[in-house]
Amino acid sequence: MNIGYIGVGWPDRGQILAFTEAGFIPTAICSKNIENAKKVAQKYQIPKIYNSWESMIDDSEIDLFSITTPPWLHYQICKKMIANNKNFICESPFLNSHEVVDLIELIKQKPNRIRVVDFELRFSPCFEYLKSLIKANELGNIIQVEVNYIDSFNLSALNVYGWENDKIKGGGVLNLIGAHYLDLIKWLFGDYEIIHVGKHTAYDQRSDLDGNLTKVTAEDYVNIFLKTDKQIIGNIIVNTIQGFGVERSICVTGSKKSIYINTEHIKIIDSQKKVSEIKLKEINEFQLHFKDKNLHNEFVYGSVNLAKEIYKVMESRGNYKDLPGLNDMLFVQKILEKSDNI
Repeated sequence: MNIGYIGVGWPDRGQILAFTEAGFIPTAICSKNIENAKKVAQKYQIPKIYNSWESMIDDSEIDLFSITTPPWLHYQICKKMIANNKNFICESPFLNSHEVVDLIELIKQKPNRIRVVDFELRFSPCFEYLKSLIKANELGNIIQVEVNYIDSFNLSALNVYGWENDKIKGGGVLNLIGAHYLDLIKWLFGDYEIIHVGKHTAYDQRSDLDGNLTKVTAEDYVNIFLKTDKQIIGNIIVNTIQGFGVERSICVTGSKKSIYINTEHIKIIDSQKKVSEIKLKEINEFQLHFKDKNLHNEFVYGSVNLAKEIYKVMESRGNYKDLPGLNDMLFVQKILEKSDNI
């Protein structure tokens, strides 16, 4: 089956390789900056190049569209896709819950197509393993969960201003990264409410491509405290201005056992302080396929498995409702909106 990519950022950083691993054939790439599209097309041997998503939609050879544009474009592209009975996977988030509700209503008139939101963390092998332990009560009663996404890509004052720095356009690390972990917590532990949100922006202004100083309105750091309906306390930190290395981890504390997961291994400690360790490659059959270590992360791993599920559904016309969709997005979108008002 053929896939076309609208946007070049996330596809180039991992999605193209992940979906190719699952069996999809990269057939088209689209970017408003045609030179960026050409570079990605050459890198992955993609035959068709577009600089307009409107014209790309008319390509009848594309079986699935991947929408990875900035958030302010998601609604209008998805709306057009639904109207034209196209299958698509769209990156999160949207600008507001009203957009998501409108798309849900439109889908009722045009059902039986793939309309997936790219909540790929659910499909990462380590988190699937974690959910199996929770379901089997291996950890006992869950007491608390901590999530850390630590990086330094917003640390430099020399970073050029872009839409990622504009809250109105859907920028900010809460929207672009935190949304995925908000969905993961919901998938693992059920409904929750936000208790407190702390945010920080490293620089009030950044220079744009023309050298003009532009006000930054989106955060580089966010700390979210939450409580689930089962009284589990949660904490999600997304910090992109930390100067000491990279960390992607989740720690879940239970009354029987606790589990710590990062990009390399899983550690489990029981009530007797006995520690067992599992290397991720032991539960991740395709980790060794990707030679670039930048691809060794839960987003890429989850994308492979999500792509495999989409492929199976499209091939057999299976139950597409089992895939993350706009109803899942609506829950997260409302959490994002509440987080902006706390």
